[in-house]
Amino acid sequence: MTQNPDPDQPPEALQQPPAPQKPARTVLIALLGGAIILLLGIVIGMLIANANANRDAGTAAPSGEAAPSGTPSAEETVSEEEMQEVLDLIRAQPRREAEDPYAVGEVDAPVVLIEYADYRCSFCGKWSLETKPGLMDQVEDGTLRIEWRDFPVFQNESVDLAVAARAAAQQGMFWEYNEAIFTYQFVDGNQDFTDEALTALAEEVGVPDLARFGEDLASEALRAEVQAEYEESLALLGQASTPQFLVNDQYIGGALPLEDFLAVIEQELAKL
Repeated sequence: MTQNPDPDQPPEALQQPPAPQKPARTVLIALLGGAIILLLGIVIGMLIANANANRDAGTAAPSGEAAPSGTPSAEETVSEEEMQEVLDLIRAQPRREAEDPYAVGEVDAPVVLIEYADYRCSFCGKWSLETKPGLMDQVEDGTLRIEWRDFPVFQNESVDLAVAARAAAQQGMFWEYNEAIFTYQFVDGNQDFTDEALTALAEEVGVPDLARFGEDLASEALRAEVQAEYEESLALLGQASTPQFLVNDQYIGGALPLEDFLAVIEQELAKL
C-alpha cells in the first residue's frame, strides 16, 4: 500500500513490483471534530481487528513500522449507541446511485466494495488488473457492487489521469479507460501523460467523441470534482495511502490477494 507518496518518485511497474507488505489494520475513519475522531478511531480499530481475527499473527505494518497496540476495548470506551453511530457512518458511504458511471454492479447488491485509489499507484494497478477480474463473477450474479473513489495521493499527474478518466466517463467509458490507464503504465511501461497521449488512449479504448473528450480533459469542473473527492476521502480514511477499501462494514488496506476479498465478501453475506 502506497504511503506518504513522493510525487517526484513514480510508482514501480507491475512487471517488477516491490514485494508487497501486508499492512497493519490501523485506524480507518477520522472525522472533523475532536471527540468523534477518537471514538471513530477506537471503533474502527476494533472492527478491523475483528475482521482479521482469523489471519495469521505477526502481520507487518506498512514501511516496516510497528503495528499499533493497546487499543481500548469496546466495553471500556464505547457505548452501543456510539458504536451504532459509527456503523451508520460507514454504511452511508456507498452511493448506490443507479446511473453512477464510477460504479459497476447492481444498485441493490448486498455487498458494496468501495475502492479508494490513485492511478499512479502500482499497487492500485496490481489490484485493478489482477484482483478485480476475479471478483467479476460476484458482480455479474448480483452479489457485489464496486464503487470507485478518486484518491490521488500523488497529486499532479494522478489528478490529470483522474480527470481523463472522468472525461471518458462523460461518454460512458469510465471503466474501459480506468483499466487502460493502469495497463498503459504498469504493463506497457508508458510514462507520457500529455493531453495528446491521454487522448490517444481514449481513441484506443473507443471513446466516441474525441473533441468532446479534449474539452472535458481541460474542464476545471472535473478537476474540482477530483480534488473534492480526494479531500473527502482523506478526511474519512485519515491517511494518504492507496489502495484502501471498504467492504460493507469491513476495511481492507492494501492490494491483498483475491482470496482475502472473497473471504470478506462471504463474511458480509453471512450477516444477512
